[in-house]
Amino acid sequence: PPTHCILVPSEADRERCRRARPTANVVLVPNGVDCRRVTPAPSGDGRRPVLLFSGDMGWEPNVHAALLLGTRIFPEVRRAHPSVELRLAGRSPDSRVLALRGPGIVVTGEVTDMLPHLHDATIYAAPHATGVGPRTKLLEAMAAGLPIVTTSVGIEGIEAADGREIVIADDPAATVAAILRLLALPEERRRLGAAARRRIEERYDWARCLAPLEG
Repeated sequence: PPTHCILVPSEADRERCRRARPTANVVLVPNGVDCRRVTPAPSGDGRRPVLLFSGDMGWEPNVHAALLLGTRIFPEVRRAHPSVELRLAGRSPDSRVLALRGPGIVVTGEVTDMLPHLHDATIYAAPHATGVGPRTKLLEAMAAGLPIVTTSVGIEGIEAADGREIVIADDPAATVAAILRLLALPEERRRLGAAARRRIEERYDWARCLAPLEG
């Protein structure tokens, strides 16, 4: 007879599934990234600084994060760095996200290839307060060697440590402070980005993620 199993992308999901279905064969297969395609950009410290946030801009957790960036976080960052750009990249932008467009804020709508935007970015900012599960966009940003500022919710299901591969900031003031610190410290940005890339290669390249299915 066929062997049935349930695939889940994180350890937290596996525990939830086991509680709901104690007899099920639950296999952990993390979300992954093609490390051959998503690669770090050449050094671009001389360019205009860009804060990037990406995803489906019609999905409410992303709308909430985009609004937080556009109305509370970015204005504080821009006061200290007038040249900085906030780029909100992703399909189906909600009307509230579109309304953020203005000086320094770009809403791209759907993009055919995220890699150029990852390569343009100086910092990836994802101030998620809602939503669950590993976010592929954070894995892509890590694979691109970007320094990442996110929340405990944003990094859920991804094995990355605060201060080692990412920076965790769980409120707007802490997010502003983390972004300003990274904008002032290019060596720290490079250190975090390199550590994030190594973590992806070691744990989240698709070849490694899919290995549990071989059996």
